[in-house]
Amino acid sequence: PVKTRSGKLLGYKTKAVGTVKFDDDSAKIVYFHLKFRYHRQTQQIVLGPQYLLYKKTSNMMFNPSNLFKSKVKFTLIPYHNRNKQYVTTIVIPPQLNSEIFVSGSHSKNNLHIQIIWNRDVGREIEIIIGGMHKGEMSVFPLIKLKAPDNGKLMIPDRIIKLIPFKKFDKIVFSLIRRNEMILTNIYNLGKTYFTSQSINNTIINVQ
Repeated sequence: PVKTRSGKLLGYKTKAVGTVKFDDDSAKIVYFHLKFRYHRQTQQIVLGPQYLLYKKTSNMMFNPSNLFKSKVKFTLIPYHNRNKQYVTTIVIPPQLNSEIFVSGSHSKNNLHIQIIWNRDVGREIEIIIGGMHKGEMSVFPLIKLKAPDNGKLMIPDRIIKLIPFKKFDKIVFSLIRRNEMILTNIYNLGKTYFTSQSINNTIINVQ
């Protein structure tokens, strides 16, 4: 685990364990940079390598919409035993589409925010509220919420009051729907954690 000096959990170190393929297409290894705020300063650390699948004709990350609610074959060929391979199936969650309805103004202390999305009953959805500084594309995460995947959420007033609107030019609402799987029998690698996600980002201007 990676923590701040005060003990707050930021994430976990990662490592490359072999060659990874998705539906027989090889993934590239890139390094995962985590940006966080500590003592009013933005800091960045490298958690380690991650596997990403890119389009064959460009350097854009491969993200075809027809993969949603489908199954992807995952293949791992361990570095320590190239003669073996592990194959399993990863189920991709349904695609997320959302709209944000805003009324009032935070400057007048009467701001109301409602999120509407295509529901998938029986799941739980994660909502990350983040901020964007003027002239920057990166998003700084501020608040994490969890809610039933029922298609509608009115952001509580107590949460809205926690958003530092004056520090940011735009506020971003990221909805995350995920499938998770933990396996323990992959060639002495210990517990192996798989997650597939559908993410939808909506940006609103600060007023």
